[in-house]
Amino acid sequence: MLSGTIEIFIHLSEFRNVDLYQQGVYQLKASIFQRSQTQIDTLYAQPYMTVEKKKFVHNQANELLVEQHKLVDTNFYSKAFIIKYCDQIVELNEGCVFRIEIQAYPEMDPQNIYCVIELLFCELSTITQEDFKIDKLYQYQKCVAKFQSRLHNIKLIKEFVSCQFDESHFCLLKLTIHSILVDFKYHQSNLTVEQFMSNITNKFISNLVFDFYEGYNKILLQIHEQFENYYQKNIKQCISDEHIQNKFGRLQYLNKSLNYREFSEYSTRMDELRNNVHLQEEFCQQLFLEIKHTSSKIFVVWYQFIDAQNFMAETLTKILEQDYILKIKERWGESIFQHVQTVEDLSQQEIQLGKNHKMMAKQYRNNNYYKQLEPLNIEDVDLFPEAKIHPIVFRDVSRKKEFQLKSVKGLHLFVFVHGYQGNSYDMRLWRNNMAIRYPDHLTLLSKCNEDNTDQDILVMGEKLALEVKRWIKEWCPKDNFSKLSFLGHSLGGIIIRAALPHLSKYKDKMFTYLSLGSPHLSYTLSSSKVVDTGLWFIRKWKKCICLNQLTLNDSSNPLETCLYKLSSYEGLGWFTNIALMSSYQDTYSPFESARIQRPKGNSKDVMIINKMIDNIMKNLSNQKIDRLDVNYELVGRSLDTMIGRAAHIAFIDNSALIKLSLYSFDEFFD
Repeated sequence: MLSGTIEIFIHLSEFRNVDLYQQGVYQLKASIFQRSQTQIDTLYAQPYMTVEKKKFVHNQANELLVEQHKLVDTNFYSKAFIIKYCDQIVELNEGCVFRIEIQAYPEMDPQNIYCVIELLFCELSTITQEDFKIDKLYQYQKCVAKFQSRLHNIKLIKEFVSCQFDESHFCLLKLTIHSILVDFKYHQSNLTVEQFMSNITNKFISNLVFDFYEGYNKILLQIHEQFENYYQKNIKQCISDEHIQNKFGRLQYLNKSLNYREFSEYSTRMDELRNNVHLQEEFCQQLFLEIKHTSSKIFVVWYQFIDAQNFMAETLTKILEQDYILKIKERWGESIFQHVQTVEDLSQQEIQLGKNHKMMAKQYRNNNYYKQLEPLNIEDVDLFPEAKIHPIVFRDVSRKKEFQLKSVKGLHLFVFVHGYQGNSYDMRLWRNNMAIRYPDHLTLLSKCNEDNTDQDILVMGEKLALEVKRWIKEWCPKDNFSKLSFLGHSLGGIIIRAALPHLSKYKDKMFTYLSLGSPHLSYTLSSSKVVDTGLWFIRKWKKCICLNQLTLNDSSNPLETCLYKLSSYEGLGWFTNIALMSSYQDTYSPFESARIQRPKGNSKDVMIINKMIDNIMKNLSNQKIDRLDVNYELVGRSLDTMIGRAAHIAFIDNSALIKLSLYSFDEFFD
């Protein structure tokens, strides 16, 4: 049997609590394994060496660390640490080297290799100080969440991993994974190495001999060259001290043995090789001698790379993280179709655009290219949905010729506003994902209208403005932020517009306005009889002021209705970016209404809506509007799907859409 030896080094950089629900003692448990094609047998990698940075960068408080890392069976356990508050960062700076030996013949293409990180937890109240000792804590721990990734191209991996657990345990573990094929071994059973080679090359046929050399010896040579170049490059980039840089930059390889022969010396003797048993024996010895020699060189670079982690891990993690972000953006970008048009009227859009997008999305999901996208080397199995259910975004950018993007640097405050009968929790998925993508941003989850979203929209706008002012006074007393952005779902997008006139003090800081399925032009464009009937019933039963306003029923004179008045309010034009997210599948917020685009027809309602659009456009000093139409493949035949509510709610609970937005539209969020 011919096997390949692969070493995998995982380095845990830091753990950040974004939104864990419980205080307590947490620990990370890592394992690596290969599942058989039948999913029955599992081969575990063996952890055999731990790596730890000798000094913490910020002299972390010892009371947060309650147990040191350790190896148990086929698992690596990180330090255990206490989580006490939101956005707490724990520096780990530790790692482990795993080794796994896998079958290398008939081909060296390992499949179904996984890296699993488990989040372990126990409550502080259940343990004593004595239990903090090694080998005692596990008695009280339970696994509360898992991160599972599939490793591809494992012969040489050098990647950053953003390890995020489930939405009930929203936290981030920054780690890097390096893997390398270090050796091939022939395990002699009933065949000598010469007999094995004779069998697989059909008695040393030259082209089969060359194929073996290309597939094994040459692969090792290439891996050594690539990894040495990677190592030397990062030694220079990551270590500033010239003395240390020179120390680790020197690689001391073993000399070749005296009887070593190059493969080229035999390549001209292939005809002779077929009939000369002595030459076959010599050739096979040299073939595997070259493998051993190349393997020894790979080990030299590999172990020196691991030793250098003490000096380069922090910077290398940052470099690989930037590479990761670019790859993630590129992958999400496969689901975005962009159309840019220069127009005189920002409200004009193609007729039947929603229907066209729906048809295009269906065609793209059935496209083999989209179905067979190459996975990332470290494939987070929960990150990208299957092609058949992946949200697809059609981005229509309307701009005027003189449009120029304003560039502003500094602290960025994002305000998240929930919709009708919602609460601040509705927007946590957006907030938590933003905290990971943009950790320096300030965020406010609005709560001021949680108990009463039936009231007057203008009143709710005043309350939101007061909440923002109070938050800024408490957390930014000197207004030391440079950008103020708002993101609102459904009714929340309209409440934001109602709040803006009361926030004119900050108009020079306004950066991005993003509404998610907000019926800016009322519900009168609705094509759903079910939704219309439901709105009528709620208005009559609950005497709901805001629903009367959203259906233009708050006054007999359309020009005196709340939404019509709001269309003349200033504020929207202060923003550098205006982005309107809609879905043709969302019947809760009519398509044209969510996009502030002119509807077809010449009815009385359409005439009023066109006047509202005219008012809105007059107050826009910016010269660009982004309209984002999201197409979902909604699985099942639930009532929510049938009446269009599922698409409306997906704006705030579809994790893939939120991540796609945050990684793909930097100009809105940066």
